[in-house]
Amino acid sequence: MFRDDQDGIWGYCAGAQMVDCAVRFRCRCRGTCCVWSQVAICMALFLTGMWQGVTFAAPPSLQFFFPAGGQQGQTVEVSCAGSFPRWPVQASSDREGIKVEALADMKQKLRVTIDQGAAAGLYFIRLHDAEGATTVRPFAVGSLTETVEQEPNDSPGKPQMLTASTVVNGKLNKAGDVDHFSLALKAGQTLVASAMANTTLNSPMDAVLQICDARGFVLLHNDDERGLDPMTVFQAPQDGQYLVRIFAFPSAPNSTIGFAGADSYVYRLTVTNEAVIDHTFPLAVERGKPRELTFHGWNFPADLRQISAATEDSFRTIVVPQTTGILRLPAYSFAPIVAVDNAEPAVAQEIDVPAAITGRIGAALEKDQFVFNLEKGKKINVVAASRKMGYALDPLVRIRDSKGKMLAENDDAGGSPDAALSFSAPETGRYLLELEDVNGHGGFRFVYHLTVIPAVPDYQLSLAADAFVVAADKTVEIPVTIERQEGFAEEIVIEAVGLPEGVTVETVVSGAKGDTSKAVKLVVKPTKKGISTSFSVVGKAGKSGSQRTAAFPVTGTSRRLRQVWLTVLP
Repeated sequence: MFRDDQDGIWGYCAGAQMVDCAVRFRCRCRGTCCVWSQVAICMALFLTGMWQGVTFAAPPSLQFFFPAGGQQGQTVEVSCAGSFPRWPVQASSDREGIKVEALADMKQKLRVTIDQGAAAGLYFIRLHDAEGATTVRPFAVGSLTETVEQEPNDSPGKPQMLTASTVVNGKLNKAGDVDHFSLALKAGQTLVASAMANTTLNSPMDAVLQICDARGFVLLHNDDERGLDPMTVFQAPQDGQYLVRIFAFPSAPNSTIGFAGADSYVYRLTVTNEAVIDHTFPLAVERGKPRELTFHGWNFPADLRQISAATEDSFRTIVVPQTTGILRLPAYSFAPIVAVDNAEPAVAQEIDVPAAITGRIGAALEKDQFVFNLEKGKKINVVAASRKMGYALDPLVRIRDSKGKMLAENDDAGGSPDAALSFSAPETGRYLLELEDVNGHGGFRFVYHLTVIPAVPDYQLSLAADAFVVAADKTVEIPVTIERQEGFAEEIVIEAVGLPEGVTVETVVSGAKGDTSKAVKLVVKPTKKGISTSFSVVGKAGKSGSQRTAAFPVTGTSRRLRQVWLTVLP
């Protein structure tokens, strides 16, 4: 008899010799055994369905990290939930600032070393070995002190004690689990408590936060302030100990009545009475130019401002020292503007197209209005974003002509609470754009980012997967989806960029018409073994020369990344 030590496969060997049949098995014979030829063994493997399992070992898979983040300048031991047939593995981050190492003597444990100067925000980590790579998962870096939730803390009488301004890495690890944390506040202090779980970490939970007195009496309750994640802003009425309580329901509703929990119900609870930035005016910058930003939030001076450095990228990440809250602002080729107090038609704000406008519906039934000129037949795309950015507004947009007749309207677009519409001017003239909350609500966090952009032909490239595996003598196809917008009708040359020597990929052309206009496949042909690397898929249009990099969605987040992984089996 023989047994493969790694995969646990049993079969017969020829005598007491090692049999080479694409893979090698160690003989476990004790005495005489059946003598099969190598061909017979190959046939047996094929017929029993063992061949595929032996030849192609399963790549590692990753679900989440715990803890899901750490503090600048600290080293954190992190557990990996998933499947790792071979350990240790290698790790790769999408940017500099952290070092990730697998602990050889502790399976599914990582050591994450965070530089003191590491930028706060999300880092996307991929684990890989010789047989493949996981998808990327987020790891958060912040400036506040961090701790790990300690059980038992299920009742108001036995809370976990915290100092002010702490990030708790916790789990609601069983059904009915409720976590309590206690901290001291002075009268008049403002406590900001927020949970990162479903919308960033992909935890399958719909969390609820409550601020309670020391007895457990609820003083403030919040659910779904930022997607399915809660946030509370509480001002202490008097000196004393206060409780922060967190529990959850399943993010996918089911017939269960009660609080939910599981090992995957991972959260990061930030509890702070220090400065927190919630948003900035404007919520965008102009590429290549610095911009003064005015910040809004809690526990800092109302006139806090910063000059944003110029960027040539599509986004600018804003972090202010001595505060929490990270802003990722889009960058445009024109200067974004801020909405004025224009709730009455007589003072509707004049704008030019294109426009990127930051505003707030500050009170119930408030309506912001903008007027612009448009030539007959010209088409614009209007997008009002708030909920996807983590704010409270459920926007409704309308376009009216100069006489007040409504020409276009939208509330929810593409399954999102945010609004979007396309509009072609029936006549040359002035048009009125209205924006309000669909429920007539308003307040401090009813912030929006409104864009009015001419509809021009363009395209985007997308990937459904972010990791590919291939044997050295085989090929693998990388499907690329082409989204052609506003009648974009140019040929697009698509290629793989950044692959090492020993891997070839022929460029392909997406035609202006036909099947290739919507999707193509890049064929990867390796000539060397044992390659594990990242690369990008890039398209370049023939006439305009516009270049786009294919992106893939990161599960559980709104982010799209561009670094794809290739493994060539050893």
